[in-house]
Amino acid sequence: MARAMKPRSPQGRNLAQKVVRDLITEEEWRDAVESMWAIATSGTQPEWVRCPNCQRKTRMERVDLRARTDALKALQEMGFGRPRPDEDDRQPLTVNRRIIVPKGAMSDA
Repeated sequence: MARAMKPRSPQGRNLAQKVVRDLITEEEWRDAVESMWAIATSGTQPEWVRCPNCQRKTRMERVDLRARTDALKALQEMGFGRPRPDEDDRQPLTVNRRIIVPKGAMSDA
């Protein structure tokens, strides 16, 4: 007699995926991706610099490369998954072995 198994509740990563899917609508995902794209293409960061003439501090915006690269990486992983290293990309393993013999240990007999 076969017992009917009750469906298992999601655990760990599967639970997190289920919660996220239940909370976030497709429109909200689109908004998040558009926001990340805006960061990736126009991310800036404030920085304080001194005027070379009067030595006053002035605030200026500079390109935030870290924010841009992080946003592009996240978009790439969301769209295409994490890249997997190819077996051909790895360097071959080279072992250099040296045997050092104390003087007088080997005789010419």
